[in-house]
Amino acid sequence: MGNSLRNTSAVKVLRILEEIVKNENGLGVTELANNLDLNKSTTYRFLATLEEEGYLEQNSSTENYVIGTKLFEFSSKVVNQTNWTKAIHPYLLSLKSKIQETVHLGIEDNGEVVYIDKVESDRSIRMYSKIGRRSPIFCTGVGKAILAFLPPATQKEIIDNIPFKRFTPNTVANKEELMKELKKIKAQGYSLDREEHEEGVNCAAAPVFNFEGKLLGAISVAGPKSRINDENLLDLAATVKETATLISKRLGSL
Repeated sequence: MGNSLRNTSAVKVLRILEEIVKNENGLGVTELANNLDLNKSTTYRFLATLEEEGYLEQNSSTENYVIGTKLFEFSSKVVNQTNWTKAIHPYLLSLKSKIQETVHLGIEDNGEVVYIDKVESDRSIRMYSKIGRRSPIFCTGVGKAILAFLPPATQKEIIDNIPFKRFTPNTVANKEELMKELKKIKAQGYSLDREEHEEGVNCAAAPVFNFEGKLLGAISVAGPKSRINDENLLDLAATVKETATLISKRLGSL
């Protein structure tokens, strides 16, 4: 598309939406204006319109703007229209039925994990998450399962840009530590997250491939450490890996 057709106001609106989607707690007017180098009053007008149309909502406590129902509707439609995610969903349901914990399907996007499908646990105490949520790739079960199986050049590019922020005392500290773990993950076919991203939450994940053997993403089971712990984590990982293998077979990988 030529530059003559480029609408700068539309681009600014899209940048605002992208910035808010990246921050699960939302952003305020000032922070958004600073992040995007926009005039504060202009930013507020865009936000007010997006809120009025249902694409954003304002948190009454923090005054931050967060994703609205319209965006959730769009994201759900995108997921439903994606053939391979539709094919995978019954396996996620089956895995949740076996383990009784929250199950996720995630993909890599711009060096992060994006959750594109989930089946939530029925238990009263469970992991909070939502479709469209972004998480770090280096310290989550899904992220590490994906990272371990990416092509070397892509893997290196992502790892070279990881800030290695500590979320918990268990978060992987540096590139060397991560590379060592990724080698182990690739050999065993699954990844573990022992309170690396969220304290009190453990996770097991495994990669999923398509008919060309290309990595699509990863599935995971996550829950409180009171139920997912050292006594059963490896057994859960084996079950997740088995389900991921079945999914890959369903998609023609094997």
